[in-house]
Amino acid sequence: MPSILVNSASDPFHFVRNGGKKMVNFTVTNFCEATCVYCSFHKQEKKKIVSFDEARMAIDYLAEVNTGVLSLTGGEPLLNPELPEIIEYARSKNLIVITGTNGRLLTRSLAERLHDAGLNAIWISYESNEREDFERNRGIPGLSQKIAQELKHLKEAGVNAFAIALINKSITDVPKFVETLLDLGFDKVKFDYPMNFELASTYKGWSDSPLLAYSGMEMEEVISDILKVKAQGRIKVINPLGGLLGAKDFYNGRVPEFPCFAGKYILYLDANLDIYRCPALSEKLGSVGDDIEFGCRDCNLCYYQGARDFGSFYYLLDTLELLRRGIWKGEAINGLRRLDRRFLRAFLDADDLRKSGVQ
Repeated sequence: MPSILVNSASDPFHFVRNGGKKMVNFTVTNFCEATCVYCSFHKQEKKKIVSFDEARMAIDYLAEVNTGVLSLTGGEPLLNPELPEIIEYARSKNLIVITGTNGRLLTRSLAERLHDAGLNAIWISYESNEREDFERNRGIPGLSQKIAQELKHLKEAGVNAFAIALINKSITDVPKFVETLLDLGFDKVKFDYPMNFELASTYKGWSDSPLLAYSGMEMEEVISDILKVKAQGRIKVINPLGGLLGAKDFYNGRVPEFPCFAGKYILYLDANLDIYRCPALSEKLGSVGDDIEFGCRDCNLCYYQGARDFGSFYYLLDTLELLRRGIWKGEAINGLRRLDRRFLRAFLDADDLRKSGVQ
């Protein structure tokens, strides 16, 4: 597959030009071989790997309902032996495709297969200042050295890789943590927010570990440090400014500037091909193949990164869609009312994402 397909999707304005707006988090493997204290996937009782035929049916449906980005998640996605084929099929439907891993199953040959399949980006989870703490918390000795090795293989294969760092108390010093990431070979990082309550969907990316327990003041201090690191530019922090500022508001009991667009632009698709508004809610919208009326609701229950961090970007898309429909129907005033400071913030966040090189 030509490399242009691998590298051309880092421009979020692709959505505006080409119309695919939804981002879907699709669990292709609902369990994990690691025993991380940060989540509960290793406790999964009913293990399921999505087959290629199931994934193809889901991807066909998602393409029909105006999906632009497909995040193939887990559990551990690389436990799915047909993952490269699933990626290649999704790319053939013009979807931007990302996936992730704890790093243990990566190899040079797999990196090459992922590139050839057209993968746009892959995240590797890493979330501790000290390598010893990281490997103990994940239950995989030697994982730091393995990740450093596989980052080289991914780079050689031309696969865009970045770190996903779950905010937790083993990241005791954010600038020091950045140095750890740079030493491993990362040049980009996306910080995720702690989910320390049981999520009501089938998604098990949560834990009641004390490492995830923060007061509002503690979270504000961590996010302030992340904002400083982002401004310094020593490593590329993918989190949009609007998302980080919204997190500050949320964890201090204030309503974030941008609303949650889960259910309208962001969806969770589990391994049983059931579609949820978001991982935190029990509300199932339907299943693959159903005629679903998508839409967001006024919800401020959590700050789930998959929905909230890019709220500014989806606000931009939503505003442009209002303008487009308004001009067509002669009701453009609804969109014009949104051309304010928030719209400018959203535009700047989208441009920052474009420069990051990662969807």
